[in-house]
Amino acid sequence: MPLKIRCPHCRRVLLADETIAGEQRACPGCGRPLSVPVPIRNESVVAPAAHTVGAACSHCGAESAPGAVVCRRCHRDLASGRRLPILRRVALVSLRTWTILVASFAGLAVCVGAAISLLSPYWRGEHEPAVQTAAASAPASRPMLAQLAERLLRATSADERMRLAAEIGAQGSLATGHVAAALGQARRESATVARPLNQLAAIRLLGEHPAAEAVAVLTGCLEDAALRDEAAWALAMNGDGREAARVAERWALALRRAMFAARLAALSREAVSPGAVELSLSRLRRQRDALRRLGAEGFMAAAAALWDGWDYLGQERDEVFSSELFAIARGQSDDIDVRTAVEESRIARDVLSRAIGEGSAGVKAAACVVLVRHQPQYRVARERAIPELAGLLPACAPLDQQRLTWTLALLTGRSFGAVDSERSPADVGRDDVLAVVQWARTSQIAKPGPLRTPPADYRPAPRVGTRVATVRRQEQLDLLRRMELGWNEARGATRDWLAAGFGFTPELRRLADPSRSPVAPAALCASLTVAASRPDESWRPALVLWCEARDQPVWVRTMAETVRAVWDVRAGAARPTWPAGLDFSDVGTGPGPAWDDFGLIIAAAGDTLMARLARPDAPAAHRALLDAARRAQTARR
Repeated sequence: MPLKIRCPHCRRVLLADETIAGEQRACPGCGRPLSVPVPIRNESVVAPAAHTVGAACSHCGAESAPGAVVCRRCHRDLASGRRLPILRRVALVSLRTWTILVASFAGLAVCVGAAISLLSPYWRGEHEPAVQTAAASAPASRPMLAQLAERLLRATSADERMRLAAEIGAQGSLATGHVAAALGQARRESATVARPLNQLAAIRLLGEHPAAEAVAVLTGCLEDAALRDEAAWALAMNGDGREAARVAERWALALRRAMFAARLAALSREAVSPGAVELSLSRLRRQRDALRRLGAEGFMAAAAALWDGWDYLGQERDEVFSSELFAIARGQSDDIDVRTAVEESRIARDVLSRAIGEGSAGVKAAACVVLVRHQPQYRVARERAIPELAGLLPACAPLDQQRLTWTLALLTGRSFGAVDSERSPADVGRDDVLAVVQWARTSQIAKPGPLRTPPADYRPAPRVGTRVATVRRQEQLDLLRRMELGWNEARGATRDWLAAGFGFTPELRRLADPSRSPVAPAALCASLTVAASRPDESWRPALVLWCEARDQPVWVRTMAETVRAVWDVRAGAARPTWPAGLDFSDVGTGPGPAWDDFGLIIAAAGDTLMARLARPDAPAAHRALLDAARRAQTARR
């Protein structure tokens, strides 16, 4: 009979045969020696038959079946005592355990979903009874819709009209036929005071909910001047482009009004309410949506407005108008998600390509501008447009020739004559158009015919004769004019300019520009005098040119050298040679600069240059300069 013993080292329960009792053996678990005890038998007691078991787990103490190598409770190797890898432990989990776990998680998920579905209406604020919601969204019956449409056309007050329009609009396209029938009946009846406003409300509903039966009655509304604009918009919303030009005209007007309201609101925030700006934008959106429904036809009707809106109200060239035209070319709505962005970009490309192929000269040019501004990735479409515009150029009207020439400069990145894409289309002249024609022939881009338009037919760029200026700016302009009137006026204007502290402005730089021809001597003297008191290193190359101007009177070079000496002193790098070698012989004699003019320049350097003139052996010219500089210093104080 086997003996049940425990290893004194690893505490493992082992089975041993009685035949080896009293012998030394190695523990199969830890390998250490142990003694097999000799059993003590009691002959008077009959022992029950022993139950054969396997090895017990050294970690949790659970007994295992005979021959088992893994503990079923803690999943450890019975021989080494190490825990099994996670994949083997998962494989040992019983099917019953897995069933219990899956059922528990499924029940928890069902409970969480039920709680969310019950509480979500309260989180959204939608905790009204379901009966009321269903009643509010239920469609009205046909007799009821017909009655509402008839009451709308017979409304006697604005509140009643707005309430009935809201009720009918909530029914959507279901009420379109009834509104169209009621509007047609009202058109056949005698007019009343409130009838035109009621008809406008009905037309607006027919535009917001398009249907085929609305086109006929809307066409009849075009005969009434009071309803014509609204009927044209509603027809466009129904896909009818007969009045596309009228809708485009209203769109351009709405765009200008929206730009004006936005500009006015930016300048005077308290004077313009946000509601006024939003109202102008909503009117713009209505006309834009109507043009979008017409696709390429709507774009071509509106494209010509690009050129009339150039630089309108301070916009950067065609920025606002081209953006609006691109929105029309895209179609659909302003809400673009990731799924439709590529599709709408292709729609816009197709619309622009069709406009370039089928539109008039001004429309073709406007479509190319929108293509360059907003879809530069379509280079093939741009390259196809170049020969189209170049070949059309000589046969166009002069105004269209100007626009086409400027557009070709934008498409190609070239300069034709004196025109490039940075200038205005109105700056294009006949020589510039002729340069494009010759370029097209030479490069074989196209074969345009001869240019027969006389130069006088080209519209010149607009020039503003009078501008609104501040008092300080107007004073500057007056002093600049006085500087060019003669020596006496220039001297007084120079002193007033220095006293006002205007500085060395770009206008003064232009008066002293060495490339200017002819040069006004008094204006040059005034400009150099002011430049001495306000050094500007960016203008030093021009000053050096005056120092070396051998074709000018002697006093010009002398004054320029004096100004350069003042600049060097103020910069901390004084020229030690001044005033040696300078000729002051023509100063103060006849028409030309006086000593006081030089005195103002020297006084701008402080006492440094005056100390050089105060030597006892100084010539008479230097003493005269010193006296003039002292007078200027005294006058400044």
